[in-house]
Amino acid sequence: MKNMKKYFNYHKGEGFIEGCRLSALAEKYGTPLYVYSEKTIRESVQRFQKAFSKIAPIIRYSCKANSNLHLLKILKETGCGADVISPGELTIALAAGFAPQDIVMGGVGKGEDEIEFGLKKGVSFFSVESLPELATLNRLSSKQKGEITALLRLNPDIAAGGHRYISTGKREDKFGLTEAEVVSVLKKPSDFPHLKIGGLHFHLGSQIDSPEPYLKAIKEAERLHKIYPFQFLDLGGGFPVTYDKEMAGIEVFGKAICGAVKKMGLQIIFEPGRHFIAPAGFLLTRIIYRKNRPHKRFLVVDAGMNDLIRPSLYEAWHNIRTVRELKGKKNSFEIVGPVCESGDFLGKERLLPDTIKEGDLLLIGEAGAYGFAMSSNYNGRLRPAEVLVTGKKSRIIRKRETLANLTEQFT
Repeated sequence: MKNMKKYFNYHKGEGFIEGCRLSALAEKYGTPLYVYSEKTIRESVQRFQKAFSKIAPIIRYSCKANSNLHLLKILKETGCGADVISPGELTIALAAGFAPQDIVMGGVGKGEDEIEFGLKKGVSFFSVESLPELATLNRLSSKQKGEITALLRLNPDIAAGGHRYISTGKREDKFGLTEAEVVSVLKKPSDFPHLKIGGLHFHLGSQIDSPEPYLKAIKEAERLHKIYPFQFLDLGGGFPVTYDKEMAGIEVFGKAICGAVKKMGLQIIFEPGRHFIAPAGFLLTRIIYRKNRPHKRFLVVDAGMNDLIRPSLYEAWHNIRTVRELKGKKNSFEIVGPVCESGDFLGKERLLPDTIKEGDLLLIGEAGAYGFAMSSNYNGRLRPAEVLVTGKKSRIIRKRETLANLTEQFT
């Protein structure tokens, strides 16, 4: 629980993130409420940069984890570029101030119109996942004046990461090119005269708990590089975040990966997303009802699976704490939401003080990645506001939805 302990603390019985009292944030902005710590974001990036300083990598934040415009601006200020997978993410990244040359456009299903959109906006780096996509990019790039670089995403058949839904580097996964397909391109890059075949791209999964999968991928890249030299090696993201169990620190990954790639003389690219933003985000929610039953105790809160779907979708575990420091015996509670689904829960069998009552606030930790980004209006529920905390100051960085928002989209 190191991440939550560091950025959440009790002072005189009241919970704080940085210098902001959470109960005051709830009164001012309402609940449910996403709260982000600016300090956490900046420190996460700095720690990552230091861990890999020996190879001076290009770092491009993966916008799919959380694409709030204001958070992207902070990440840009730290020196990150952006990794986008849709025209929508590209539009937000450009609005946040990222230069087109600092953006890589990826995605397994980029349509012709999406590729063309990226080219027109000035993107010059693309990660390619199929031979037909490469042919399309080559054809469309013929209209461009500048050099367009294609990275070939190789599926190395390496098992890595947590839940099966976030595995991306196994041969049965939909992602990437086979080795035979990659070799066919590296052998004859002249078949794609309007592109620079810049190198390889790997993304092995998420929540990778040791450097070993990266080292296996690096060996594959080294073998191919000796035969068909290239310039870039993109190792993607997947670096872990502490949720329910301690994970290896980024320094462990940095030491192993730097040692393995330094002798290759390649420009290394990383695309962290969750690793930067998950520890910085919290979901603040209020208890509506307490339901005591002979076999189970439920706390019904005002946040649901429409606000944070990870527990329902991935069986993900998030720290859940009381905002007020409560004493006394602890009991097991089910933390459930208001959505009409039995799968609508935020935590199961959580030990919380038995003195907890209706109206109390709970804080769900490590919710910055794939929290708001995957939220929805299911059951006609309104998506929450997002607030940024900087020291003792807070400000809205996304307004809470209104009922009018639910109807204005219809014609």
